[in-house]
Amino acid sequence: MTLFDFIRKTPKAEPIPDRARDLLARLVADLKTASWHWNAKPAEIAICQEIMEADPADQVVLLPLIAEEALELLEGKTRWSSAHLVKGLLSQMLRRKLPLKEQDLIRLAELTGTLRSHYYFDSIVPIAPLLGVIEEHIENSGLSAPLRSALKEMHRRVAPYVSVADNRRAASRIETLLGGGIDANPLAPGDLWADAALSDYRGLHGEEKAAWRDLFAFVKQSAANKPSKRWLKEARSLVEQIGNDRFAATMQRWLPLFDPPRNRDFGSKPHGTFHGFFNDANVDSLRGLIFCCALISDPSIATVIGDAAERAFKKVPGVGAMSPKIGNACVLVLSELGTSEATAQLSRLRTRVKAPGATKILERAFAEAAKRAGLSPEDLEELFVPTMGMTEVGVLRQAIGKFTAVAVAGGPIEWVLPNGKHQTSVPAALKKSADLKQLKVTAAELETMLIAQRDRIDAFYLAPRSWSFRDWRERYLDHSLVGVIARRLIWKFEYPDGKTKAGLPAPHRATICDPYGVELPDLSQTTVSLWHPIDSPPDVVLAWRRSLEAQQITQPFKQAHREIYVITEAELQTSTYSNRFAAHILKQHQFAALCRDRRWRYSLQGGFDSHNTPTRELRASNLSAEFWVEGMGEQPETTEAGIYLYVATDQVRFHDAHGANVALIDVPPIVFSEVMRHVDLFVGVASIGNDPTWHDHGDTRYVGYWTNYSFGELSGSASTRRSILEAMVPKLKIADRRSLDDRFLVVRGDLRTYKIHLGSSNILMEPDDQYLCIVPGRGKSAPPDQKLYVPFEGDSMLSVIVSKAFLLAEDRKIKDPTIVLQLRPR
Repeated sequence: MTLFDFIRKTPKAEPIPDRARDLLARLVADLKTASWHWNAKPAEIAICQEIMEADPADQVVLLPLIAEEALELLEGKTRWSSAHLVKGLLSQMLRRKLPLKEQDLIRLAELTGTLRSHYYFDSIVPIAPLLGVIEEHIENSGLSAPLRSALKEMHRRVAPYVSVADNRRAASRIETLLGGGIDANPLAPGDLWADAALSDYRGLHGEEKAAWRDLFAFVKQSAANKPSKRWLKEARSLVEQIGNDRFAATMQRWLPLFDPPRNRDFGSKPHGTFHGFFNDANVDSLRGLIFCCALISDPSIATVIGDAAERAFKKVPGVGAMSPKIGNACVLVLSELGTSEATAQLSRLRTRVKAPGATKILERAFAEAAKRAGLSPEDLEELFVPTMGMTEVGVLRQAIGKFTAVAVAGGPIEWVLPNGKHQTSVPAALKKSADLKQLKVTAAELETMLIAQRDRIDAFYLAPRSWSFRDWRERYLDHSLVGVIARRLIWKFEYPDGKTKAGLPAPHRATICDPYGVELPDLSQTTVSLWHPIDSPPDVVLAWRRSLEAQQITQPFKQAHREIYVITEAELQTSTYSNRFAAHILKQHQFAALCRDRRWRYSLQGGFDSHNTPTRELRASNLSAEFWVEGMGEQPETTEAGIYLYVATDQVRFHDAHGANVALIDVPPIVFSEVMRHVDLFVGVASIGNDPTWHDHGDTRYVGYWTNYSFGELSGSASTRRSILEAMVPKLKIADRRSLDDRFLVVRGDLRTYKIHLGSSNILMEPDDQYLCIVPGRGKSAPPDQKLYVPFEGDSMLSVIVSKAFLLAEDRKIKDPTIVLQLRPR
């Protein structure tokens, strides 16, 4: 017997009133003959309006009858416009205060879930408003056995389709109505964090288990992107049943597990669709749990939320952010917490998260947090940088038992024993200590936060900041965390009379000195900003470089050795654009990643309507910069998805706030230099000329460009690298086997002589300039006992060049067969 036969055979309790019969007949006639647009609204249809204006008693009779007739009419057909209209009409009727009796509700419940496809659950009777009526009925009259049975059947039909959010919420509401009458896990197994949560949950008993069950049932319904005050009030009550400390500790255990891969596959994928990295139902539950963290005062909760946000916003090729829903929830909670720890996490995320949509959310959240604090976003960011428990610059001390751990930024943890002696190995008595585990977590957080602060300060060149000397000393020089970076940078001090001097904090002395070691006079009334080498003549810049080397100071980023780009004669002639970096071939995916990292707006282009121009907003200067690129050639190579593999570069341009071209000569010198430095980075990293395997496997159409770039003139960054090697190479153990010319580091091995290009690190072998392919990482690096001073952090290409030099200087010892084969004379 089909459902329709059952419905038709079910005896009617009361005869149908004439008015209701007439309205039903006219609606059915329209459903059979009328043709509406797919999104037709009941308010637009005359018969629907008449039904809505009918007597409430007639509407009670009509509710199930309309559903029955519509089901019979639509059975096996795909008249979705009619189905959509009927669902809209029934939804409006159910939201009215109609005098529905229990048998009416049971009858409607029996009609749910009878309009479905192969891949999803649908219902001619809208479940959400029906559950609202049932919830009110149960609250007033209790839950009878027949209604309980109907709800269980309703749950059975909707449960297989909980991958859809509306169905998931419906199933959760039914479970709540049944008061745990359905024996179901609060989470779907498979996700790492969910499996850990289920394991913890199964180990609970009594009131504690009931408290977590209530919370899980509640957070499943966290549909809104932002919880309401009412939601938070109820959440607070549920969290307090568990205990705030207990809840915080549990979240600190679960949140770090929010990370793929899953412990099990999702199973079949209808139409080959991508399911995502996490179970959708679990994501909703976790989002609700994260919302609850806004109610917790534990300062350490901010760190795990910040880490979860960074993972959630991580971009996956071909997919996008891993879980925007979780990332957005984390940002919202960090914004709401308002603690220094939470603000520090928002600040870190602003420098670490590059996805365009996520950066907008972070900027908005940070601006709102600043507004609440009555500060500018920049001041808020500086004032709330955490000390990470350090009481002196760059040094964290923590007593654990009888021992004292000393963690120095950038170095290993050292242990002070009870007898005063020092050692680097962990004392045997502490190897299983929970405090040791937490110390390692804190040390890792310290390094992560230092990277974020380094990137923030490096960005000052395009978004300038200045401070009174007093504020600068407090926020930078003497700050326990930021001081690690600030004390290795050169700063510009402007006196009240307008004169300026540059100075570097002297190691182990409470003074600030010029490049010649002379202490700067009274700085108390000066205004401080970050020094840029373009501000000083070449001889002063050279003096700073020598001063850094003499003091063995490694700067956190290129400053004294920073590349400077000034307008050339050719650029004065073109006036509004530069061709300096035109006619290069870049790997598009690598280029796009670099754009994100440097805050340029760019989307991958392909063989479809996708053209866009990489653009960097320069708000502090009311300008924007563009770097023109396009698909390579008349028939560009593409991925299976139609995305160009390579793009060709063209002009660099600047525009004002109205989009008009700006003459290059009118762009502030530092802004011009920094933008061109970005573009040089894009070309220097993403060019196919940097690929050592291209010579053997790349497209033959581009071999000419590859050769010219791989061994051609040095870029600005490569020229800087050459100046570093000039000072470094004489101190290497292989100094007697090397020489330096305009473009190459020349290394004399036992078998051949090699020329390592200072821009690409690609290698030619004398005497006939035969190409040698060595993939970075396959050779050996500099010996561990060779202490090399490098004046700045972050140049990975420099490390590659030095590693190749050490490898080739002892070419007889090379064992890698792919290299040995190439060394044989042809």
